[in-house]
Amino acid sequence: MNTDSIRFKKHELAELTGINPRTILSWTQKGILTPVKKAKAQGKISLYSFDNAVEARVLQALSASGINLGKLPKPVCITTFPRYKLEGSSRYYTIHIKERFVVGIERELRKKLTS
Repeated sequence: MNTDSIRFKKHELAELTGINPRTILSWTQKGILTPVKKAKAQGKISLYSFDNAVEARVLQALSASGINLGKLPKPVCITTFPRYKLEGSSRYYTIHIKERFVVGIERELRKKLTS
């Protein structure tokens, strides 16, 4: 299943990931989760991609393990590589995420979409 063109409204993302819609809204407002189309005015709808769904589940796991998401550098970059560089900064931040963990989340979410 090609997931590149799939877009979700906040409540659809919440249903797919099992994350409270208020949490998704909070992460979006704080710059922790960046939708592919952000609402520019009140009453407009933000749209999230499949990659955003995977990122949200990874963020949920990080939060559950005790990491304060508010203290992560913005924008948050979820990657399976051990290091990433913040644009405009010479400092490196490291978030170690096992690739098989992310792949497992992707599989689970794809299965939910096709069922």
